[in-house]
Amino acid sequence: MIKNTLFLLVLILNACSGCRHTLPDTYKGRQVAVGSGGGFTGITTTYYLLENGKLFRKTNRDTTYTVLDKIKATQRKQLFSAVLDTCQIKTTPYNQPGNVSRFVVFQNGDETHRVTWATGDTAVPASYPKFYQSFMSMLPAPDQRN
Repeated sequence: MIKNTLFLLVLILNACSGCRHTLPDTYKGRQVAVGSGGGFTGITTTYYLLENGKLFRKTNRDTTYTVLDKIKATQRKQLFSAVLDTCQIKTTPYNQPGNVSRFVVFQNGDETHRVTWATGDTAVPASYPKFYQSFMSMLPAPDQRN
């Protein structure tokens, strides 16, 4: 009886351990972060897509991440391919922030690549505003992001 109870307890604990969310700041795999901010309010909003499909949102005034819908594998693969192959983020050094800026970040473990540009910047490689728009269009509707 005690063995059965102990076995059941171990199974329950093991099942619940998978319920916790891996957060962007502790995730070891590949992730893409896309966001914008600045201006009068100074608020920056960042969306984090982990390679496992989990999607999060956080502002610079939040203390925790907001969990959003999981992204389908096909969309996820397209986004990672676009940021790595089309945008070539690993070889594109561009850091020209403005009053209101947008950014794309690729991270894999300790490796981080970031491209930042001011809204209206015409010198930023064209693939970045396109990627930004594509990423933002796949997010849940604003009323479902909370």
